[in-house]
Amino acid sequence: MYTIRSANYKYIKFNNGTEELYQLSIDAYEDSNLIGTTLSTEASTAKTSLITEADSIRN
Repeated sequence: MYTIRSANYKYIKFNNGTEELYQLSIDAYEDSNLIGTTLSTEASTAKTSLITEADSIRN
């Protein structure tokens, strides 16, 4: 499992492959997981960026 965040988004990937993405700027308590919804362009870009950053840190 790993978690990475930016100023506005937080991405979590669990060992079983489950993902969670939260837009912290409007969901500070992480109540609405955006995975499984139609992501906005901003959220999709943030997800990709966070995964890329996590991969570079972890490898």
